[in-house]
Amino acid sequence: MRLVILVSMLSLLGVFPSFEGVASSSQEGLILYLSFDEGPDGLKDRSPDPADVSIKDMLKWVEGKVGKGVEFDGVNKNYIEVSHADKLEGMEGLTIEAWVKPYDPDDLPRGIVSKRRGWGQPGDVYNLFSWQEKKIYGRVNAQADVQIISNTVLEDKKWYHIAYVFDGKAPKEKRQKLYVNGELEAMKWHPHESVNLGKQPLWVGILNEGYTQACKGVIDEVRI
Repeated sequence: MRLVILVSMLSLLGVFPSFEGVASSSQEGLILYLSFDEGPDGLKDRSPDPADVSIKDMLKWVEGKVGKGVEFDGVNKNYIEVSHADKLEGMEGLTIEAWVKPYDPDDLPRGIVSKRRGWGQPGDVYNLFSWQEKKIYGRVNAQADVQIISNTVLEDKKWYHIAYVFDGKAPKEKRQKLYVNGELEAMKWHPHESVNLGKQPLWVGILNEGYTQACKGVIDEVRI
């Protein structure tokens, strides 16, 4: 999992000749890949076993970190939905990564990548989001008491590569890791050995359908 994160970072530093080449060489274990380069009419999951992807209401395609990215305006009806697929949950290991450029970050919970029905409901699978103190939070199985938090404080219109890692086979005290721009910022204990089953969609740009707050900024290169 660490290798995939490192490959993504090195490709953008020019170590590899093309991002497409890197993507094709790191397909093993890839269960979701949204590059956003296709634009709104061709949006798709580029992983080997693609899930269905749809745009909810209105989103804007802008310059991303790699090619095109999606701009979210903070309105809770504007987001991306990935239909439920069994491949997206129940695993023993998980890495969620994305490039994020926040606009005017604040202390409200704003989803980046999330798979859950709603706060406190059964089937909360995983969440990557910004929240208090303008930091990044990662969570698996609704375990708020052991959620992991970045040291980095988000700045306006600055790009960040975020990667949240859950490894159910690792010792409990090392099961969660959070990387920002390729650097390990936090490691956290977790009691569970696998990710929950929930059967709900996966969301990009919001924590769940109908949530009050949504992402403000640009998201690019989402991978799981």
